[in-house]
Amino acid sequence: METLLEKTGTEGVSSTPVSSRKKKNGLGPWYQWHRKAGIIVLVPIIMWCVSGLMHPIMARWFKVEIPNRFITSPALQARDFEVSLQEVLLKNSIASMGNVNVILMDDQRYYQVQPADRQEEIQYFSTKDGTKLANGDAVYAAYLARYFIEEWSADIRQIEGVSDYTGEYKFINRLLPVYKVSFDRPDAMDVYVHTASSRLGTANDKSRKVFLWLFSTLHNWDFFAFAGPVRPVLMTLLLALIFLSAISGLYIYAIGWKRFRRQAITSSRLQKRKWHRSLGVAVSLVALTFSFSGAYHLLHKKDPNTLHKFTDNVEIHPGDLIIDPVSLFKALEYPVANFSLVAFEGRTYYRFAHWGPQRNKVSYLSSTGGGLLQNGDSKYAKYLAKKFSGLEDANVSSVAQITKFRGEYGFVNKRLPVQKVSYDTRDNAAYYIETSTGKLASMVTDPDRWEGFSFAFLHKYHTLDFAGKDFRDAIMSLAALGLLVVSLFGLMLYLKK
Repeated sequence: METLLEKTGTEGVSSTPVSSRKKKNGLGPWYQWHRKAGIIVLVPIIMWCVSGLMHPIMARWFKVEIPNRFITSPALQARDFEVSLQEVLLKNSIASMGNVNVILMDDQRYYQVQPADRQEEIQYFSTKDGTKLANGDAVYAAYLARYFIEEWSADIRQIEGVSDYTGEYKFINRLLPVYKVSFDRPDAMDVYVHTASSRLGTANDKSRKVFLWLFSTLHNWDFFAFAGPVRPVLMTLLLALIFLSAISGLYIYAIGWKRFRRQAITSSRLQKRKWHRSLGVAVSLVALTFSFSGAYHLLHKKDPNTLHKFTDNVEIHPGDLIIDPVSLFKALEYPVANFSLVAFEGRTYYRFAHWGPQRNKVSYLSSTGGGLLQNGDSKYAKYLAKKFSGLEDANVSSVAQITKFRGEYGFVNKRLPVQKVSYDTRDNAAYYIETSTGKLASMVTDPDRWEGFSFAFLHKYHTLDFAGKDFRDAIMSLAALGLLVVSLFGLMLYLKK
């Protein structure tokens, strides 16, 4: 690729040979470097620019419309429970469990009993008569998939478990393990659901699957995944080369801009050079910020497959549940949306999540004595943060509930509400804990914040959020298009030199 700001192009202005003028001005090595670097990074630039252009287009015109992103149900009522949890556990010889929730499916409540061994299947028992639902987890997965996309007539072609992130189910979806529910429809819709938390992972139709493949291939270079750690190293080196190529182009233009202004346009080649220089200057900042933030992101990136492994794996026994949860939530001040089990510091509690306007309030009541644990959610979050981090409670500077995505805890983290446990450490570590599932939602330190700021503002242009997503995406698309056009002009000039 010729320069971001091409050769001097002073033919017709002086009889001195071009090579002599370059040598005289000390720009010869810079031109050679810029041309060679441009050719090396040409294909990566095209791949990254095209995929960058695709992203807002797919988000606007090929977006999968999901009628229900969250499952809603009325508050729990004592009349919903004709068989106690203890009776169900005893009747079905369940000696231990990891957790218990209550789910609503087809107007029927079920105890959802999650195993202590995560490899075993979740079981479902009617709260009316204690009957076990055959193949319950797959049945519930199918129900959730139909509910989220409001598809009650099409046949389900296949239901399969997914325990790792794939090309069509990315780490950005966060939830594992999930079920992939494939519908027999013209659009080949696949819905990924997390039965343990009754959540939607994602939904992909034909067009989105194609987009995911193209984006993964062109932007993330998944085709090179076989190379393991070599892939991010190679991508980082190429991004560094783009950065240096942009710097050299700016240097050449800064030295020769007076001659460029006096240049007479006497041929189409000179016209292409002018366009290459002008556009190159215009998009130089894009090239610099894109390459810098991309390389920084790759160098800082952590293994994305480990976050879901940070979970509170406990084993709770029926003997730990002396008091029935229904008798406890009837006496609570606020309506209850659901309850689960929490065990820490040698005690077991029912965790009651409240319903309606009080949905972010949580009550912890002892499963043996019924007593209320003051600030239970905060205490449990501190316990989990200590377990995940290895840091002591003495280092905790604050604990705060987060109910909205913002700042360093953005939408990409998916889980809400969470408790933010901040530590007074050199790197100001913060652990975001989802207490409803006992999972680590995110862990952030100062280096993470710096990289996150760089990626958000230099790569994804969140500095323009104040003007709206449409405006931001339009500017990003124009920037990618401009960089692509400059690169193609450089290629044409290089081939005709």
